[in-house]
Order: sequence, then C-alpha cells, then structure tokens
Amino acid sequence: MTALGLLLALLASASALPLSSNAVEKNEFVLGGTKATVGLIPMQAVIEWRMKPDGRGPFICGGTLISPNHVLTAAHCTTRMKTAKIMVGGVEYYQNTTSTQWRHVTKIHSHPQYNKSDLSGVYFNNDIGIVEFSPAVTLGRNVKLATLIKNDNSYLREKKIVVSGYGVKGYGGKYGNESIGSSDLLYTGVQIYNFSYCNEARANLGARLSYNQFCAGGPGKGMGLGDSGGPIQVVLPGQLIQIGIASYASVSPKYATKLPVVFTRVSPFCDYISSITNGAAKCK
Repeated sequence: MTALGLLLALLASASALPLSSNAVEKNEFVLGGTKATVGLIPMQAVIEWRMKPDGRGPFICGGTLISPNHVLTAAHCTTRMKTAKIMVGGVEYYQNTTSTQWRHVTKIHSHPQYNKSDLSGVYFNNDIGIVEFSPAVTLGRNVKLATLIKNDNSYLREKKIVVSGYGVKGYGGKYGNESIGSSDLLYTGVQIYNFSYCNEARANLGARLSYNQFCAGGPGKGMGLGDSGGPIQVVLPGQLIQIGIASYASVSPKYATKLPVVFTRVSPFCDYISSITNGAAKCK
C-alpha cells in the first residue's frame, strides 16, 4: 500500500462524520494525533526560530515546502523571527536521518496586510508568510512540494481532511494546564465546519472570522502550540491538496479543548505566493 493509500485508510472513519453545524458539540474538541511515518506527509516542514530582537528561543512553527527554496507558514510566526532554519524529510524533530534536510533561512516574508486583530473582531487576518532558504533542498520520495489550488470551494466540503505538526499533543499535570510537547510529527483527521458555526463557536470570546479563514476540528482532534503555520490538507487518491494554514487556537487548556482551530485559506493568496517566490511556487 502506498503512503497516501495508508493515509486514506487511516482516515476512513472520518468520512462518516457529518458536516452539519451541530455534528460535534463545542465542548468535545481536544488535542491528539498519530505518529507519521517517513514519506507519509512529504511536504511537511518544521521551522526552528529565534525571536526578535534578542534571539530568545528557540521556538517552532510548522510549514509546507512549496518550492525547493521556500516554505509556506503563518505570518504570526514570520513577523517575530530574527533567525530561523527549516527541516524537511524527517518525522522526528530531535533525530536526524538519511532523509532529513536542514537549511538556514535567508529571507523572511510576512503578508503586508497581516493584522493580529482589528476593530471588527477578526483575529490574525491574512495570516500567511513565506521563508526562503539556501541551498535548495533535494526533492524525492520523502520530500515533495505541497499542492496548492486556486479554487478551494469544492475542497472545503471534502470529508477526508488531515492536519499535521510537531506541536503540543495534549495537556496534563496536576491541574491539567501543562502542555505536553511532541518531538514526533503527528497527524489526525478532522472535519471542516461551516462559516456560521465557526463564528458562533468564537462569539463568546468576541472573535469572528473573515472570508480568508475557516475552522476545523473533531472529537479528540485538533492542533496546539507549535503547530502554527502547518497544513490542513484534503486527502485524495494519490494526492494531498493543501487548503489552509494553521492560524490560531486557544492557548488556554480551558478553551483549547472546546473550540475548533482557525485556519488561513490558501487560495485567496495565490498571487501573493507566486509574487514572493518569483513564480517558483504557483497554485493550480
């Protein structure tokens, strides 16, 4: 069985989840995931970075390889970066293998209209950024480019959806408020919720979504700290299609287990991606 065939099989149960707004109660969202094998999500990248201005860190964000010299991620990651390096080809953050490739970032790009919050209640609008590195990574079986698309309307209704990252995998400790990190690349199947449901779920926190955003999650599934910038992808036979970038979820255990994750849509930013990469990365 191919890597994508295996992923489809593992996500088969997710296809039974209805997409109606009341499919999952708002208090059922928790973090979790399954360890990925090498080559299962070959476009996945991790960015290790240090913060402006003093180099505090390191911190991590997720990302996806969109050209041999570029990784797509979130602007709320890139705007804070002083220095950074990326890794592709691996599934364990602290262990280098024959397939692991590290590169130092040479340029950092954040969307010029990125806005952490505005008066209308939209948080992290235009949350998209790109890091450039050199030399180019070598593409192969375990390192591949993400597939980006210009029109995501039909894909936002798909049922086999996967998120992935190296971030927090849960909460524990005596009071249940200590984040549990992961050194492994984890993935889990989620479902996309309709726009009105996403806004309703965030209303109690005074937040709403823009057209450039959507939300997703599921019972026992989600994303956490360190997953920012990572992908949400549609799983099709022989292909993964990236439709979004992990933007924000609550950092509080009280809400992280109750609210779906908000993602930045990729399709509205196809021109931006092509421009920043000088045409090296394009939507199909």
